[in-house]
Amino acid sequence: MTRTNATTTRLFALAGAVLLVAGGAYKLRGTLHPTYARLPHWSLHDMPLVLGDWRGEKTKLDEELFRAIDADVVSDRMYQNKRGDGVSVHTAAFTEYDFGVQHNPIVCYRTNGWEVADAQNVTLDVGEGKTVGVKLITWSRERRRVMTLYWYQLGDEMVFDRGDLAWARIKLWRESTWPPLLKVLMEAPAFSPADAQRDLTELGQRVYRWINGPHAEPAPAPEGPGAKPKADPAS
Repeated sequence: MTRTNATTTRLFALAGAVLLVAGGAYKLRGTLHPTYARLPHWSLHDMPLVLGDWRGEKTKLDEELFRAIDADVVSDRMYQNKRGDGVSVHTAAFTEYDFGVQHNPIVCYRTNGWEVADAQNVTLDVGEGKTVGVKLITWSRERRRVMTLYWYQLGDEMVFDRGDLAWARIKLWRESTWPPLLKVLMEAPAFSPADAQRDLTELGQRVYRWINGPHAEPAPAPEGPGAKPKADPAS
């Protein structure tokens, strides 16, 4: 075999290997992208205004802010308990989440001038012997302090960053229809950190139980390969 032929053979072999790897990557990418993600048959707007000792009222979301969030559904509430403690609850559902966790509170709060004073991983007791991990962060800005509790979830998986989201997507790769990425962000004044943490975890447990309650069982998928429920507007 001449040197020219040997070089040509190696080039063709290398090109074939590159195409094989690229084809495998494309196929893997296809398995990690659903035919479509769809909203559940229930809405975040249906979350009760009474959750145990907590009484809430809906708060209107600015239309411009709703567009900036780029979620299919956004619902904002302000809850208060018998002690007079107030907690805001922001929930959102995303059917587009190819680019990672949308509007991560760590990024959003820092962008608005808040600094992390304390950060913890805590668990919520959500009943039947089950606990889930969530993020609890205390923020400071000038002389003000607030505490936030948040989580994202994709199906049964709790998600906090790109790595978590990638793992959750891998577990769904056999499904032709995927659930939305859900976000829950709660905030309370942190005059007393102990009281704020108590209120956030207490209400957070009830919010989680409702989101993942019996009504959240999957409904039959819409007919047709391109069928997708219409986005639920903010109210």
